[in-house]
Amino acid sequence: MNIYSSYGSGFLTFLLDQYSKRTDLPARGEHVSGNVLAEKAPLLSRDPHQGAQIPLIFKITIILLLFVFPLKSQGGQDCDAFVSPIQDITVCHGETVNVEIEGEAEYFSWNNDNTSIGLGLFGTGSNISFTATNTSGEAITANISVTPWGLDEFNQECEGPPVVFTITVNNLPDAPVSNGDITDCAES
Repeated sequence: MNIYSSYGSGFLTFLLDQYSKRTDLPARGEHVSGNVLAEKAPLLSRDPHQGAQIPLIFKITIILLLFVFPLKSQGGQDCDAFVSPIQDITVCHGETVNVEIEGEAEYFSWNNDNTSIGLGLFGTGSNISFTATNTSGEAITANISVTPWGLDEFNQECEGPPVVFTITVNNLPDAPVSNGDITDCAES
């Protein structure tokens, strides 16, 4: 089991690094306030040959805290959440698009890389529904990434592996239709 999370280990490293860079602490053996030895005064002592030394008890305390209070799990490692594969979709301008997201998760989030199709930039839920838009004169495609979110063994929110699918929106034909009904949009 990995006790460090992507957020936790970076933050812990930052804290330890900042603590070890303190310059207001005297070097080991250096006198402080007369005859008090520096190695008895600070939590962190300095050795001119090794740099800052972090006490072992401090390191053990941090590791135990990470076991007791685990931080956010790394994506997909301890997470059972998943999204079932989603087929790519091709529609015409003005059509209603309804995508049902299936899988195992507490909830699903999605991101869209091309809002010109009529779909917002991001959202949550197990259904993506919108009216397709394309007045550009050629087909436009958006990549939609769906991420499942679940709970790990510590009951912490975790991210499962994302699934990506495309939505292509074809434009309407430029030529007038003789019978007044448009049944197919232009294929690019």
